[in-house]
Amino acid sequence: MGQTVTQFRKSHAGNHRASAGHDVRQWLAAKSSRLFADWTIPADDINKELEQALTPVRQRARELEQNNDLARRYLQLVEIHTIGPNGMRLQVRGRLTNGRPDTRGNQRIETAFSAWGRKGSCEITGRYSWRDVERLVVRTVARDGECLLRLHKVGRSINTDAFAVEVINPQMLDHTHEGKRQNGNRIILGVEVDGNSRPVAYYLRKGSDAQKHERVPAGQMLHIYRPDRPEQQRGMTWMASAMVTMHMLERYQESAIVAAREGANKMGFFTSQDGGMDGIASEESPGEFYSESEAGVLGVIPAGYTFQSYDPTYPHDLYETFMRANLRTIAQALNVSYHALTGDLTAVNFSSIRAGTLEDREHWMVVQDWLRTNLHEPVYLRWLESYAPLNDVNGERYQAHAWQGRRWPWVDPLKDIQAAVAAIDAGLKSPQRVAAEMGVDVEEILDEIARFNEMAAEKGVRIGSSASAPPDTGDVNAQAN
Repeated sequence: MGQTVTQFRKSHAGNHRASAGHDVRQWLAAKSSRLFADWTIPADDINKELEQALTPVRQRARELEQNNDLARRYLQLVEIHTIGPNGMRLQVRGRLTNGRPDTRGNQRIETAFSAWGRKGSCEITGRYSWRDVERLVVRTVARDGECLLRLHKVGRSINTDAFAVEVINPQMLDHTHEGKRQNGNRIILGVEVDGNSRPVAYYLRKGSDAQKHERVPAGQMLHIYRPDRPEQQRGMTWMASAMVTMHMLERYQESAIVAAREGANKMGFFTSQDGGMDGIASEESPGEFYSESEAGVLGVIPAGYTFQSYDPTYPHDLYETFMRANLRTIAQALNVSYHALTGDLTAVNFSSIRAGTLEDREHWMVVQDWLRTNLHEPVYLRWLESYAPLNDVNGERYQAHAWQGRRWPWVDPLKDIQAAVAAIDAGLKSPQRVAAEMGVDVEEILDEIARFNEMAAEKGVRIGSSASAPPDTGDVNAQAN
């Protein structure tokens, strides 16, 4: 049995002994003293905390999105690295009764899902394509902490699969609606749960009337968020721990810019010998105090007055150091690298930027995995149930599938590709896994190579000395010669 690690500390009065004559043992983080007076202890119930914090934190996160450059940059990074330019790619893994891959059927399902995902088909308002929905969902969750996706059975006039999704503002889920139903279910922050804390229904506000709700069964809704603690029923913005610093730094930077502008204008004050408060008269403004300065304009000091200059020396020499320190703190709170958030590459070298980039990519792949589980898989399975050509066919074989998230160019292409080839040759990796790490489907690559070889053979073209070069075709080559 391992030794328990304890923390020991003696009081300032000397050797403090317990009544039994032993040293007092306790965790330092649990002590109460004047040094920890401002260290508040949160409530035991995460949902009670969320009840008070959801609305103000969400509204402030939205304000930051509108006006704060760092917040907008972070949300752009979430979209770019989680979804990318091509979205998550569906790979159906159905197999025939003999265990071999159902290549033709899998391709048919993938093509049909891609057709359903066109703008005007997959989303009930007709405004978004499936890629738009992906980006909107992940951005909403990052900013608001959660997103609602309602699953609708629709008429064939919208799409042939009679299925569409609706992205719902999470503010419509009334977090003030709580209580207990006659069947024993509880309503927590607008979410009805059973005895196992499994969501049963969601209570959406009906229009502008906060007292009226629409009860939507959980089977018709995807509530997408990342819980931080067990039994948490609502989500919190991913920017929460960085928001205060982001806001304060924005105001600090604004003040620094204003101070620098005032300093550039060389402002000052007019003082009179007798200390009078009368304004300085001019033809344009008789008896009024001057309150503005204009760049490049020098005035004449009136008789009886002296000029006292006001020359703010700001921003000071440590301005850049101070800004960088706070920007690093914000980047850490958002779990992104400093150079990715700020675009500042002045203090990085190849090794540091490589290490930071690889860690960023691991983080984004974790986010992708979370999104696949909570958005892509349930939407695909629900769409598969409605896919018209499968109504009379057993479609269970096509439930097996995977989603390939976007991947990124190699940090050091030559060395990384050589390492991948060496891993394949050593039997440590398969070509399929290497292709997946690159964000491509190995079957598509093989199909493309085969089509290329066919075209090259038709035209009598031989490229390089690789094994994939087209075979020698005498008739075509004879015609080419």
